Amino acid sequence: MTESSSAASGPVTLNLEGDIDVSVADQLGVESTRLLDAAESSGLVVDMQNVKFIDSTGLGALVRLRKNATARGIPLRLRNVPPQTLRVMQLTALDQSFEIER
Repeated sequence: MTESSSAASGPVTLNLEGDIDVSVADQLGVESTRLLDAAESSGLVVDMQNVKFIDSTGLGALVRLRKNATARGIPLRLRNVPPQTLRVMQLTALDQSFEIER
C-alpha cells in the first residue's frame, strides 16, 4: 500500500498492491482513515492496478472505506480495478456501490 497525492487541488490517491486480505485489512483501515482526513472535499482515488488478489475481508475494508467517505461527504473512486476483482464486485453487487473508473 502506498500513498501519493495529485496536484494541490486534486484528489489523494491510495495505491493498493499485492494481496488485499485479512493480513492487511487493519492497515488499510488505518491508512484510509488518515487519507480521508487529508482528502477533504478533493476526494480519494483508490488505484487497484497492482492488486493480485482480494478476499472478503479486503472487500469489507473497501466497503468500510466507502461508508466513511460518504459520511464525511468525500468523493471516492476506484481506479484500474483488475478484471477478476471487478467480477467479484459484480457478483456481490458492490460495483453498484462504488464509482469505478473503467
